[in-house]
Amino acid sequence: MIHTLAPRGPLAGLIERVWLDDAFERPHRAERILPGGSLDLIANLTPGTDPAILAAGARAGPFTFHAGGTRTVLGVAFRPGGAAPFLGVPADEIRDAIVPLRELWGPEADALSGRLASAGSPGARLAEAERTLLGRLARSPRRHPGVAMAVEILGDGTGGPPVAAVARRVGLGPRRLSRAFQAEVGLPPKLYARIRRFGEVLRLAASASRVEWAAVAQACGYYDQAHLIRDFRAFAGMSPTEYLAMRGGLANPHHLPEPS
Repeated sequence: MIHTLAPRGPLAGLIERVWLDDAFERPHRAERILPGGSLDLIANLTPGTDPAILAAGARAGPFTFHAGGTRTVLGVAFRPGGAAPFLGVPADEIRDAIVPLRELWGPEADALSGRLASAGSPGARLAEAERTLLGRLARSPRRHPGVAMAVEILGDGTGGPPVAAVARRVGLGPRRLSRAFQAEVGLPPKLYARIRRFGEVLRLAASASRVEWAAVAQACGYYDQAHLIRDFRAFAGMSPTEYLAMRGGLANPHHLPEPS
């Protein structure tokens, strides 16, 4: 069963949700995870396993998650750029990587792992994660306001202005925006916008009973269907047709059963 907590107060604008799946069973041993432009914290709380928390950086391509034997997982899904106040390092330092949180937080990460593992209920685990994040936020520098504005302007990547125009609107030069954006979001602005647009493609494909890729390409602002296919291959490692054939019954369009 999946339990969720909608962050409150100052966490609401930074974290999309904190979740716990205590029946994390899959008919397949591995999943391909497609990029979405944001970061996550993941803790495997399955009894008998190391409860170390992992920080999954923003990615520009797919990666494979080996789920065999995993039963209980807690996650923190940050909004784009929302992880910056919590990491302790620039977000682009863990781009395309999954690192133990102890490498970023030191002993504080192991202490949180222990508290999550020993908490007596799903609600207690979610509340402990929220408390820890609130405490971390209170000791962290604030986000760059220009980056937060740029993320909002770029939106889902389907109709945002060019990066140079975004920089002008937020009052920064293009290079300065790019440096600040990468430090907080983990990706350059242009690449981030492409990945967000790719996510909108996945969302539209998941909601359609029959996918018309030319119509999806037009709705998402691609030059043509060939342009969509090039981006799809870059971010998913496969064609749109192959993606539909692999989708299976997973609810999240960014997750696919990995062929064994």
